[in-house]
Amino acid sequence: MATLNVYSDIDINLSKQTDGDVKKFTDLDAVKQSLINILTTKKGNRRMYPTFGASIERYLFEPMDKFTAERIGNTMLEEIEIWDSRIDIDTINIHANYDAGQYEVNIVYGIKGINQAMEKNISFVLRAI
Repeated sequence: MATLNVYSDIDINLSKQTDGDVKKFTDLDAVKQSLINILTTKKGNRRMYPTFGASIERYLFEPMDKFTAERIGNTMLEEIEIWDSRIDIDTINIHANYDAGQYEVNIVYGIKGINQAMEKNISFVLRAI
């Protein structure tokens, strides 16, 4: 029996499959791509959707402390909830690494309507360049 994909999206990098068609992401991969897109887009940069994005870079020049880390996490959660109702955030952990001058972020998420045993996480680093 074929697997029914609940969500799908094209690869934003327009990578091609072996048949020459644009690669398609489904379910967790489609949602992961959306999550990354929301968090890496600065408000005002997306044509036709000037309020799209999280603009978390604004916090990177604030004092590095637990309060700023908390504001980053709250902003991420708010923007994800606004822009993609498919994403079910379990936790957002942000650790301030003072020695490296960066925040280490780990987001555990699932997809609404899909078995939560399929939860995934995404980890990345935020730092002022």
